[in-house]
Amino acid sequence: MKELLKGILFYFINHILNKVPSRKVRMFFYCFLSGNKISRKAVIGLGVKILDIRGIHIGEYSNINFDSILDGRGDGVYIGSNVDIAPQVNIWSLEHNPKSSGHEARSGKVIVEDGCWLANRVIVLPNTFIGKNVVVAAGSIVHGRFEAGKVLKVEKAKVTGVSFSGERKKLKSIRIFR
Repeated sequence: MKELLKGILFYFINHILNKVPSRKVRMFFYCFLSGNKISRKAVIGLGVKILDIRGIHIGEYSNINFDSILDGRGDGVYIGSNVDIAPQVNIWSLEHNPKSSGHEARSGKVIVEDGCWLANRVIVLPNTFIGKNVVVAAGSIVHGRFEAGKVLKVEKAKVTGVSFSGERKKLKSIRIFR
């Protein structure tokens, strides 16, 4: 029964609420459903997907632009005040372990402090701390700790390790309403 309710809430947030044209109506429901962890003074644009609203905190005057993804399923996402998140930014607090034969999950908290700007199509991975007033350039993949006032940009891709090389287990089916 609990999984069914979670599925219905997921469907409501990501297929009905995120398409409501009135920002005030959207923000009222986001604030209510998050237990006031999402400020009504924040702005969450149309088409933003929220994966488990219980793990999301958004401060005042922060702006989450359209088609972004906020993943609260893992250890959660904390977004401070006056943060500008451009369109199509993905912030993940849960990921698959690439060294696992069964795609087991691993999680980590994501903290984006006050005054940050995450440009278009940035990907923030679990266990990431972005300090105050950091600017992350478009297309960057961010993981780790970045202190206040830095500017982060995309670097050329490089091999950092070897993936799991054994046989993969059969994957489990996904939840209903997904």
